[in-house]
Amino acid sequence: MVNYANAVVRPFTDVWKAIIGIILSMIPIVNIFVSGFAVRAARNSMDGNEELPEWDGFGSMFMEGLTVSIISIIYLIPTIFLSIVGLLTLFIMGSTDMKSALATGGIAMNVALLFFFAAMFILPMAIMNYVAKGSFLRAFDFVDVFKRAFSGTYIIALIVMAIYLIIAVAIAEIFPIIGILIAGYTIQVTGMTVFAEVYANR
Repeated sequence: MVNYANAVVRPFTDVWKAIIGIILSMIPIVNIFVSGFAVRAARNSMDGNEELPEWDGFGSMFMEGLTVSIISIIYLIPTIFLSIVGLLTLFIMGSTDMKSALATGGIAMNVALLFFFAAMFILPMAIMNYVAKGSFLRAFDFVDVFKRAFSGTYIIALIVMAIYLIIAVAIAEIFPIIGILIAGYTIQVTGMTVFAEVYANR
């Protein structure tokens, strides 16, 4: 079972670690350290340890966060490519045949949207495969990733996280400055914790 309540409060179980995470999440590029911290939090969860990791080993922490970013970008390549094709089609053909441009470009954009949702569906389990196995290539072990993604527990976790994100965004809108500052750190740690528990329970 996934302990959602624990996942929500976990980012704040150590105030000083949370403050460091919130501060780092505000700074471009430096915020990659927060992703690395979240990776370590996920690995702890897989091992049955719900304590937050230490802010140390910054070199490896940065590389783990960077690896997660690269995995995410690779999964989004089809979406990016098709979006560019759609926009270029509208730009190039639009001046001569707007109807055909809208039809062709629209198809490309719609397919890009489908690829985006597909990537968002399997990406958390791809990242968890990397976290668990410690290998970049295991994020692209599609047989294992798809097997783990198509489970009731995982789909419920996705729905819960979607609701969590909606609530987080609503809070950020009410308290725009404070909410945005806190969200970058808390969403990553909570999300990684939830999906790590799903992965470990398979």
